[in-house]
Amino acid sequence: DSKWFSSSISLEYVHQLRSLFDGIMVCAGTVIADNPQLTVRLGVSVIPKTRSPKKITNPYRIVLDGKLRIPLDCNLINNKDGKTIVVTSSDSEKNNKDKNPNDNIKNKINNKNKKEKMARIRSFGHRVIVCGDNDEVDLRELVVRLRDIGIRRLMIEGGGELVASAL
Repeated sequence: DSKWFSSSISLEYVHQLRSLFDGIMVCAGTVIADNPQLTVRLGVSVIPKTRSPKKITNPYRIVLDGKLRIPLDCNLINNKDGKTIVVTSSDSEKNNKDKNPNDNIKNKINNKNKKEKMARIRSFGHRVIVCGDNDEVDLRELVVRLRDIGIRRLMIEGGGELVASAL
């Protein structure tokens, strides 16, 4: 199914790992480059012997996208289970009052487009969380907000930049 793993055993292991987490986090770049599904599709859950068997459910799919660049036709948006969360930043126009007036006009257009895209994502049944500004997501605030909706165990499948930011 996936061409990114070295063997079917490693692919199955990743799916087993996913089943242990409440959420899987990636950046917009991963979505744009790879169009992942971020679901549990293979094998059975790896459950420690001290716990009872668990029904395999898909974790929430969390995309960090400060500029809201992900395409609306990507797998994460087209999955209709309502478990995709797109995290973006607040309008950047608030922080650019002293800059070039032409930049302010451009920001107003971009922010209008961003609000329309957030509405479209919500229309698919998914959540949009706004935290951070200037196209940067605030990871500290995000972790608190994810905890508030029940996401306690988070797997980071993104690239090196996301991993470094999380640490």
